[in-house]
Amino acid sequence: MPLPSACKDGGYPLLLGVGGRVDMQVIHPRYPLQDGRPGWLASLAGRSAVPVPANLLPVSGRRVLKATPAAAPADASPTDIILAEAGKPAPSFMLTNEKYRFEYED
Repeated sequence: MPLPSACKDGGYPLLLGVGGRVDMQVIHPRYPLQDGRPGWLASLAGRSAVPVPANLLPVSGRRVLKATPAAAPADASPTDIILAEAGKPAPSFMLTNEKYRFEYED
């Protein structure tokens, strides 16, 4: 997404007439869902959709699924975490192109 162009005075445009009352504005563009996940994970973060391995899907209830790089230490933070519910389509993991280990919590 292009950055807003500068105003004639060298500043940047302010939304909703808040000039002089804020230090910063953060604008979150809308991205469509892709494989049940926010589209920016693919377009900005360079990740690709990876289907959840069938053996991780819950038979009943809900389950938190985690994907961590295979080479990472056991206590590493997962690259992606999703919530899967029995009987509903699971969102895809959004991952980079490396090998992962998958874990879950009921």
